[in-house]
Amino acid sequence: NNFFGNNAGFGNTTGNHNNFLGRFAGYCNCTGNHNNFFGYDAGYCNCTGSYNNFLGRYAGRSNTTGRYNNFLGRNAGCSNTTGRNNNFFGDGAGYNNCTGSSNNFLGYRAGFCNTSGNNNIFVGYRAGRNNCTGGANIFMGRYAGFCNTTGNNNNFFGFHAGFYNTTGNFNSFLGSRAGYCNTTGSYNNFLGRYAGYCNTTGSYNNFLGRYAGFSNTTGGSNNFFGGNAGRSNNTVLATATPQAIATISWDTVLAIATAQAMTTISWD
Repeated sequence: NNFFGNNAGFGNTTGNHNNFLGRFAGYCNCTGNHNNFFGYDAGYCNCTGSYNNFLGRYAGRSNTTGRYNNFLGRNAGCSNTTGRNNNFFGDGAGYNNCTGSSNNFLGYRAGFCNTSGNNNIFVGYRAGRNNCTGGANIFMGRYAGFCNTTGNNNNFFGFHAGFYNTTGNFNSFLGSRAGYCNTTGSYNNFLGRYAGYCNTTGSYNNFLGRYAGFSNTTGGSNNFFGGNAGRSNNTVLATATPQAIATISWDTVLAIATAQAMTTISWD
């Protein structure tokens, strides 16, 4: 072992092959092996965790039994306790991660609030910042997936893509501010700058093209392909009964047939 700094490796008992550099670095380590802690309080609480690399002030400070983690940056992985196989790079990246494992956070405060979410990849300034327990998400871009909390299996690529998504699942947003306002909508595919921008709870939509489905909020099961396709579409509700048919407009022609009558509605 190599311990350099005031109280570095203070509690080490049988731990081997460790390198601690900095004041209180690896302070509580007792049996952990093959760790590298560099920086003030880096790996301070580590007890039995092994094969960790913590570089930066407070990096991996709360880690106790977590293994195979790499935290680089001030406060990176500061709250991690038992999480394993994580890679956090950047100031405050994965700061609140406690038990989450197999996550990759790259960027200033990327995945900052993640606690137990697993198998996430967040790349960019504050990407996935508020993710708490959501898993299997990929957010790439400045503020991509910023508000996501428990949403799972989402892919957001681009500046502010999926910014307001909280619990929506199985969404794919590609483009600057694509799916920006989506909150709980699920199973959507928005491709293009501002595609599906206003969508909040609408699900099962496919919007391809710049501003495609821009104004859609709660409408579901729509397919808009091309620049500005369905741009003014808002809410669609169709109810057919033997007595009446009620519709709310969209940018096309709607034909509905019943046992008594056929009604065709057009606009624009």
